[in-house]
Amino acid sequence: MKKDHIHTRRLAALGLVATLLISSLVMIAPSATAEEPMAESRGRVCITFDDGAKSVYEEAFPVMSAASITATAFAVTDWIGGVGGVVTSFECMDDTELLTLQAAGWEVGSHSVSHAYFNESTPEQAKHEMSESKAVLEALGIDVDTFCYPYGQYTTESIAIGSEFYKRQRSTDGILQYLSDYPYSRPVTGSYEPDTWAQTQSYIDKAIRTDTTVVLLYHQLDVNGRILGTDYNVRTLVDYIAEMRDRHGLQAINYRDLPNAQPNADIFVWDGEGATVFANETANWRRVSASGVVTNDVLPTPGSHLVWNATSNTECVYNIDVAAYSWSINNGYTKTVKQVFGYDIDIGEGGFVNTRKTTNAQLNGHTEQTITCAGDWSSYGYVLADTINLEMTGDGAMLLSQSNIYNTITVSGSVYYQYNAMVTNYLEVSDGASLILEPGSVLTVRTMTVSDCVRVSGIMSGDGQLVLSCRSTDGAFDLSNISVGSTIVTQSPIAAAPRSATLSGYTETALSIANDHATIPYTVHLGERLSVTSLTTAPRTVLRGGNGAVTTSSWNSTAGMWLPEQSTVILRDGGSAVLAPGQSFNNLGLLSKDGRSGCWTINGTSAMTILTGLDAGKGYLWYLDGVEQGEVTADVNGTIALSYQSVGLHELSVGPTPMTIAMDGVYTAFSIMIACAVIGGMVAMVGRIKI
Repeated sequence: MKKDHIHTRRLAALGLVATLLISSLVMIAPSATAEEPMAESRGRVCITFDDGAKSVYEEAFPVMSAASITATAFAVTDWIGGVGGVVTSFECMDDTELLTLQAAGWEVGSHSVSHAYFNESTPEQAKHEMSESKAVLEALGIDVDTFCYPYGQYTTESIAIGSEFYKRQRSTDGILQYLSDYPYSRPVTGSYEPDTWAQTQSYIDKAIRTDTTVVLLYHQLDVNGRILGTDYNVRTLVDYIAEMRDRHGLQAINYRDLPNAQPNADIFVWDGEGATVFANETANWRRVSASGVVTNDVLPTPGSHLVWNATSNTECVYNIDVAAYSWSINNGYTKTVKQVFGYDIDIGEGGFVNTRKTTNAQLNGHTEQTITCAGDWSSYGYVLADTINLEMTGDGAMLLSQSNIYNTITVSGSVYYQYNAMVTNYLEVSDGASLILEPGSVLTVRTMTVSDCVRVSGIMSGDGQLVLSCRSTDGAFDLSNISVGSTIVTQSPIAAAPRSATLSGYTETALSIANDHATIPYTVHLGERLSVTSLTTAPRTVLRGGNGAVTTSSWNSTAGMWLPEQSTVILRDGGSAVLAPGQSFNNLGLLSKDGRSGCWTINGTSAMTILTGLDAGKGYLWYLDGVEQGEVTADVNGTIALSYQSVGLHELSVGPTPMTIAMDGVYTAFSIMIACAVIGGMVAMVGRIKI
């Protein structure tokens, strides 16, 4: 019994010492946030250099070779061994250098004979540019089977001509990497011309996360290895690819090696040969098997690819219930695919792509039906009717032009959004889902018949811009879970009467109150709680404070009308506030970051200025433009009230008194001494205990 008791005491002592040691390590160790690991995946990245510039050979080739990374160089044959360029001239690789690239595993493709505009070329000219450039390269000993369109311009005719000479044709529209006009060669991630490292890194990360392919489009480099048109060096790119290769198995591939769409399923082509325009008529379809066998008059089957192209120019009323793997409405199809009542459309991981470059709608939805898409939804420069109810269910991308108008968009997967589009009813990001607005993108949500037109239970983030536009109803916007680069709340230019909005929620976004209407004023009310990174007003806007409170790092209400009412504005440490003449704050709160000091730049007046976030009961000195104004003591809530009203632009700062600094030092030293004494005593006690 006594022996058990001694063992218990020994174990308790050991446990206490271990706990104290761990606690002391936590106190003295710097805090760190562990990086969230990416989902394990492979992914592929394809680097292409257009034009055949010598700088690619001199600057990119050595760096990439050292890391065993290859790329594809598309050469303009008239420029080989000479000077190229359209706006500015540059030296180009000669045949020996091109052959050296090929011998090292690089691919050399054709970029035409003269860098012509294919959208302005006749079919005869296009054929010459494609066939002659291929012949020249092959005569040099180069194995060429891919083509890159100058300026990214192409036509239906050029695609057909190119398929006679090349296995794959590359555009720059970020959607389809052509293999004829069938959907074999769609890389889900897309092709991009990124100008910042942040963009490039996000595209590579996405390819890894979704196990897809990203094509990066470049041209020349300067003598320091910087990729022209970007803010980064080729070594930065290569080092990151090599790191991701080691961590996730990322593959760097040449353009000819882009994977084809999966699965390798049958393709059903709309030929419109039936007596009606209905999709359930067998005679309107032909099947192209994976082996190339063509069979007429066969209805689509689940898991297949559906294609509308130049084969037919008849309307299609889509009244079949087939869950296809992908949809492709290609440039040669000039009519419309129409969804009808009673039939939802289900598109799989192959996604939807519309490459029609016309102003008429190529897909008309139905307001009472839904289109679900588990892959990419890509519509570049084409109009879709505002009747579409789109639900993005998987991991993919939305590439939408500003002419795209949707009735509703629901995101229940993980989606990257690019370009500009509009939602006229509501946008919803479901719980657990994410919508990421890529840099430079704009997503506009126009309130029509509901006030809660943005419903974000998941996450909306990224560096793009969200525009909330009131047209025919007043809006109530909860900005929680929205952390995009900027958010604009505005009144529609076609509003028939004055509208208003109420804003609330905690968000990391730069908020602008705007008004797109030329004459009608627009009123915005602060909700109970609003937190943003910055807040700015525009002309013909009225911002009413009510009883709300807004926290921000930057405030500028000089362009609009600001009515503070009973509100409180809280300015973060390091922030600034600028008001128009005659404007003031009801209550201005200044929030300290470290509980000891802070500095703010203020141009305006306030009935009361309160500094919060300090240590309760301690003394502080406050300064105006660097001049000490007096000593104050924080109350039990860590706040102090300053007798101050600003006239003009001033810098207000606060810091601890010398006594507070000294007492903090004594307290810290005393705490360390006690901790050391206790730990030392426990260690000594354990040393005397025999286990």
